Amino acid sequence: MKRKRKDLEPWQVAAKIAMVQQGDMTIIELASQIGQTREHVTSVLNGRRESEDTKHRICRYLGIREEAAR
Repeated sequence: MKRKRKDLEPWQVAAKIAMVQQGDMTIIELASQIGQTREHVTSVLNGRRESEDTKHRICRYLGIREEAAR
């Protein structure tokens, strides 16, 4: 059975754009910098898992305004 696609939240879109703008940063590089696993960061960025802590770490590291994370 096919999974239903979940729309990304604005902060997730902003994070992905910031990763490209910062030299095509990989998920592995981001995860390493914020002290999380690649799998966890991927799940949070793609909306499969929710984690306020990881969301705020990503936003802080990428310079995304905290308002976009709410």
